[in-house]
Amino acid sequence: IFDRDEPLHLFIIARLPRICTRASLGTLRLFEVDAISVQQWVYRMEDKGLARTTRKSSLAVLRSLFDAAEEWGYFVGRNPAKKIKLGGGGEVWDKRAIEPAEALLLLQALDGEEPLRTMVEVCLFVDLRSSEVRGLTWGAIDGTRSMVEVKQGRSQHGELAEPKSARGRRKLDLGPLVKRFVRPDGANPCDLIWPDASYFALQKKLRRVGKQVGIDFPGFGFHTLRRTHATWRDDLRLSSRPDEALVRDMGHADSRTTALYITGTKTGVVERLQNHVYFSGDSRDGRSVN
Repeated sequence: IFDRDEPLHLFIIARLPRICTRASLGTLRLFEVDAISVQQWVYRMEDKGLARTTRKSSLAVLRSLFDAAEEWGYFVGRNPAKKIKLGGGGEVWDKRAIEPAEALLLLQALDGEEPLRTMVEVCLFVDLRSSEVRGLTWGAIDGTRSMVEVKQGRSQHGELAEPKSARGRRKLDLGPLVKRFVRPDGANPCDLIWPDASYFALQKKLRRVGKQVGIDFPGFGFHTLRRTHATWRDDLRLSSRPDEALVRDMGHADSRTTALYITGTKTGVVERLQNHVYFSGDSRDGRSVN
């Protein structure tokens, strides 16, 4: 499985394709890779505009690769991927939530575009990860109670796996969206609802449609919808920290993880409360209190 004379970039392409598309280590063989070549590889990723977290995760994969090679007897010496500088720079992606008006335009543009339209609504309003949506089976839908039970997720490459944590196994209210899930005749409870759904094709289409309606920023995609759900829920509750219900419904084991998804404005509580009154239409005299 592991050939020490195989060019390293070919080995990684065959087993870890994503890391090679970011930056190549050339034709160096496993035993030819040293700390200098790895450092240059990281700097090339930085020059290509890749985020620091991306460089960090790529380096971690390469480090694990050499650890495994040493354990299996294919590599001897100091791991060249250790003590490598990641370089500077911040995040490339814009980790913001979309506004309600933007979401409306997006859904209108996706009208008739199934299954993407339904998937986007489930991510926005029910708060499932895109992997969990693609991993849904017909047995996970309870049409009587309008509930969905998250039991598994489906990776970008189509592999099924358990949720990230024990709390990831959860039941959520589908509300009116349950009407979108009509089981075909002959479908078994264990059958995937969207067996042919490709993450990459759906993500590409989502970004293309988003760009058409003005949602065009680096990082927009399915994860933006999850961040948007968390932000909207936090805004509506005006909480200083994520409440227990939000943490539970997002399937996180720790509220600190949920907090990373909340990207609301820095507007103060007073101003937010004022806006809530001014634009609710419920003011007693119909006028601003200012």
